[in-house]
Amino acid sequence: MQLLHQVPEALPSAKELHKSCSLRNMKPSSSEAASILKRVAGQLNGFQIVVDGLDEVPEESERQELLQELRELPAQLLILSRPLELLRPELLAVSLPIEARNEDIVLFVKSSIKSHLQLSRVLDGDAQLTEMVTETIRQKSQGM
Repeated sequence: MQLLHQVPEALPSAKELHKSCSLRNMKPSSSEAASILKRVAGQLNGFQIVVDGLDEVPEESERQELLQELRELPAQLLILSRPLELLRPELLAVSLPIEARNEDIVLFVKSSIKSHLQLSRVLDGDAQLTEMVTETIRQKSQGM
């Protein structure tokens, strides 16, 4: 959306794509989204694209198509993802392992319990159950 503010002449195309996808109850394809990005990119001297969660794209073929479309854009890319073999040959990639510390996970779970009304009522006053829930989540998270 930020790009559309810089290149307002691309807004009608983006609105039409949104309307079309809404009517079909579908998300835009990689090529549809890339078409608009290419139109916008042609109006700019350069820009950055951040893709967060590439690993969450369900099909490998979709990830490959998205990467192919992104490579054709005159933009700098920052892709955040769990490790994917797909990225190794495709891009100059730097891998930065990020893991939550156990203490962070425990703090997050306890905070979430407090802020979730129904859950906090169920666990209210039962320190042993709260600790069991927290510890189970911490163990299963494996630093995620």
